[in-house]
Amino acid sequence: MSKFKRSNHPMDEEAWGALRSEMLQVFTPGAPIDELALFAGRQKLVQKVRDAVISKGRHAAIFGERGVGKTSLSSIFHFDLSKTRKVVYVYIQCGSEDDFQTIWQRAFRRIVFHIDGQEYGASDLVKGEVTPDEVEVVLANFGNALLPIIVFDEFDRVRDDKTNILMSETIKQLSNSPTSCTLIFVGVADDVTEIISQHQSISRALVQIRMPRMYPDELKEIVTSRLRGTPLTITDNALWRITYLASGLPFYSHALGQACALLAIQNKNTVITEETVSASINECFNDLDQTLIDSYVKAVTETRKGNIFKHVLAACALAEQDDLGRFSAASVEEPLSAIMQKPMRGPAFSFHLNELCGAERGAILAKSGSRSHYRFRFVQPIIQPFITMKSLSTGVIDNDLLTRFAIERQRSLFA
Repeated sequence: MSKFKRSNHPMDEEAWGALRSEMLQVFTPGAPIDELALFAGRQKLVQKVRDAVISKGRHAAIFGERGVGKTSLSSIFHFDLSKTRKVVYVYIQCGSEDDFQTIWQRAFRRIVFHIDGQEYGASDLVKGEVTPDEVEVVLANFGNALLPIIVFDEFDRVRDDKTNILMSETIKQLSNSPTSCTLIFVGVADDVTEIISQHQSISRALVQIRMPRMYPDELKEIVTSRLRGTPLTITDNALWRITYLASGLPFYSHALGQACALLAIQNKNTVITEETVSASINECFNDLDQTLIDSYVKAVTETRKGNIFKHVLAACALAEQDDLGRFSAASVEEPLSAIMQKPMRGPAFSFHLNELCGAERGAILAKSGSRSHYRFRFVQPIIQPFITMKSLSTGVIDNDLLTRFAIERQRSLFA
């Protein structure tokens, strides 16, 4: 809760400085959320993970697009989880070179047991090679008075196929034992099979938690919950614009919300308007990974006069998408026609769509389906809002065109 109280009295320099510090702390575009109260809009997902931990013999897999908040969910769901058992939380970030041995060795280095008045590191109890059976034997030392949770984040990056099989065997063995430890696997995936390929054999024990993009009211709550109790307010139009530009990704609600708040404070203004949002877009780019910006530059670099790649890419960002972020060439026609101010049908830009799927243009899009029924999607979903904002800031699209193609349900937020 904010320490500020709204009043009619002018703020002095110290108060403005303190407010700036608070906005830098509560908006977190560069780090996972670490406070349960600030994980606005995701309470149902939080509860689903909590239920998996409390249920005997259950484990969980959290999966979805990059940038939707999976790591934040896996970091905060356990806060205040139990009044009767102490939670022991262990977090492991996996890498492409990891295997079953290295993953569990890293986990065991972070676990300490107290047995008969003596303290032992879990690593001290491992006899030889780590196997699913050895994992069960070691984790049994937690006992029933504790609620141990081990999170394996970015598990999708592990390339070793044997690791996947051994983890499935570990889940099965732990689920059939009295061990109270819960394993949670987190990764970028459209389907749980991309994280745990052997999931059919452990479907009874593995709770599948697909994390979708945020809905408009959830994105709205990210901003309003952090301004609540402070002298700052935000207009409906400004809040709508942040919500639309975020495209379901919490990172952009945090980045834009923070940039707008800081700009308002800089100008000694307590009201965030639509103009504030527009003026904050370039500042928001500072929070982006440089590789993302480089990908965009590679995709739109002009190799000849009349290049329309930046226009096609902007139209893709505005095109109507399904729940998996996929869109058809037909759905690009209307926004591209508006951008180019002339009719643009599929054959006029099919070459560009295919090129944007290729390495020469950075493979910024991926294509699936059969001929004449192809569907496209952004390989990195987090680049879609960047393209929209970059197109706005460079004049490829304007505010009127952006509003025209705004998703109706987002406009209805304030109906």
